[in-house]
Amino acid sequence: MKTLMKMILLGLFVASVVVACSKDNTSPQKGLISEITGTYTGYFTDGSSLKSARHDSSATAEITALGEDQIQVWCYGHGLDTTLVLDIYENNDSIMVCMTGDAFETEYGHMKGHQMGHGMHDFSGTEWMHHLSDEHTTGDKHYGMFDTINHTFEYTFMMMSNDSLYYSKFHGKRDNLP
Repeated sequence: MKTLMKMILLGLFVASVVVACSKDNTSPQKGLISEITGTYTGYFTDGSSLKSARHDSSATAEITALGEDQIQVWCYGHGLDTTLVLDIYENNDSIMVCMTGDAFETEYGHMKGHQMGHGMHDFSGTEWMHHLSDEHTTGDKHYGMFDTINHTFEYTFMMMSNDSLYYSKFHGKRDNLP
């Protein structure tokens, strides 16, 4: 009887270890995506490195989930109408975004997943810190983020006008908070 009881306890222990280990703990932003999906209403500011100007016309960004760690952003207003796909990374009270696919390769000069950073694989820090360490080098720029406390989203678009580069930045607050 003792042997049977030991086997049952051992079986329960093994089963609990298997269940615990099989959970996907690599993506803490799971569940956070629901905090950022929705419609953000705001405005654009255009600027160069020296000055910027706010536009009175309203702008909108519609954020939809494409998976547990990827979103689609449709941003329109003030002459801009574009859709992009971004990866998301938890960073304390913020959710940071980064390009993916061809846009990532064009911006950073390498394909995602090719460990261009110094690749410190410790288990401390946020998902964003791991992303920066694993995928980027010093000086790489990122263009947007969500503030989960204030329910805001900002994203900077690089624009061209008459061969001159300028930036158009969306600033929005989430509508219809749950």
